[in-house]
Amino acid sequence: MELVTTAQMRAIEKEADSKGVSYAQMMQNAGRGLAEIVHAVGQANGWDEVNRLIARTNPHLLATMGILVTAALIWLMRFKPF
Repeated sequence: MELVTTAQMRAIEKEADSKGVSYAQMMQNAGRGLAEIVHAVGQANGWDEVNRLIARTNPHLLATMGILVTAALIWLMRFKPF
């Protein structure tokens, strides 16, 4: 994983879009990836740790990302119960 600036992320998204990856697919991929990380943290460290991480989340994150992560977590838990 690599940290990038806002300008760098916009350039990455623009390039991906030009290669046929829609912004909707990028959001879905990001939501799924974050959900997998949250699920792994919960499995490894207990769900109280996940609650602490969520409590520290930037309140300005896109609501769409929250919906995608929630949907992805539900999907993951169907196949990987804790």
